[in-house]
Amino acid sequence: MSQLKLIESKSSLIEGQTEIVNSQKLNFIGDHRIPKKVLSALGFRLVGKTLGEGREGRVVVVKETTSGKSYALKILFPKKSGDEESQNVYGLRGDILVALFPEHRNLIQTHGVIMSERNKWEFVKTSELSKYSSWKVSGILTEYLPKFKNFSDIKTERLTNSESKLILRQIASAINVLHKSKFIHRDIKHNNFLVNDRLVIKLIDFGTSRSLANGRADTLCGTSEFIAPEVHMGTKYSYGVDVWSFGVLMFCMLFDNYPFQGENDFETMSKVVNYIQSVKSIEECAKDSISKDNEFIDDHTCWDLLNKMLSPEKTRITMPEVLTSDFFTKKSSQVRGGLKPSAHHVVQLGNDS
Repeated sequence: MSQLKLIESKSSLIEGQTEIVNSQKLNFIGDHRIPKKVLSALGFRLVGKTLGEGREGRVVVVKETTSGKSYALKILFPKKSGDEESQNVYGLRGDILVALFPEHRNLIQTHGVIMSERNKWEFVKTSELSKYSSWKVSGILTEYLPKFKNFSDIKTERLTNSESKLILRQIASAINVLHKSKFIHRDIKHNNFLVNDRLVIKLIDFGTSRSLANGRADTLCGTSEFIAPEVHMGTKYSYGVDVWSFGVLMFCMLFDNYPFQGENDFETMSKVVNYIQSVKSIEECAKDSISKDNEFIDDHTCWDLLNKMLSPEKTRITMPEVLTSDFFTKKSSQVRGGLKPSAHHVVQLGNDS
């Protein structure tokens, strides 16, 4: 464990600073600025490459000075004090809860967390996170996956039947690990997964995750097209919200279209609520918008699974039932045309997976 006590003049501390200036200073999003020397004292150096930025924070590449190994460092945006999303049974933010989950091939691996308290900074191993519940989380160190790309960039229509099922099974497995650990994700969508050209999937973002150890959740969060009806309607909800979102993602992936989408969030919500209150199946509602050449349009195991996931919460199946459904357990038929993902759509790998 590395620790550094830093004392600076008030003029050098800019609250809420969000910039990385000429790679000379690493400014963590939060209550403090961490100069480059702090990161160095913790055993890392900034490479200077920004991988991306979202609503939860910015991701940059750092190297461990002793081993030379590269990691992805997620610099977190601050969350409001007392916000349900910033607290859980461990006193930790949702986006570092993955460190508490069992290791799984389809979950991004977390190596440690940079914590701060007043003028103290400490790199904390995942096994010791529960000891720092009163400290602020400034950054999360995860595995760096340069050979992976965002799943939303993949042209899924080029995947074969068996390849599509392989990807969907991995996504379902990742969600199932969370549910077994009594957590829900609440923002399952394409953008929160990485994929390589061997079609290995990684779930990477846990900013909206929370524990259900103390009961059901009630916060409205997620992405409108993927949000379950019980969330839209403002009722308390449980693991089923992730099953619904997975059903939407599966529909999008197989049919290249959203099952419910309006001109705005309110119209999308209305379509979801109207559907759930009707007696129609998802097949009846959406089949006219699907190409007749789609190989899954006549696959009854596909529609059976979608109907069981895109259903009212009381009748919705669980993730273990999803994984044992006929869609995943029965042998796949050949895709018409036998299209394969090309190098243009999926990055090429060397020896890394």
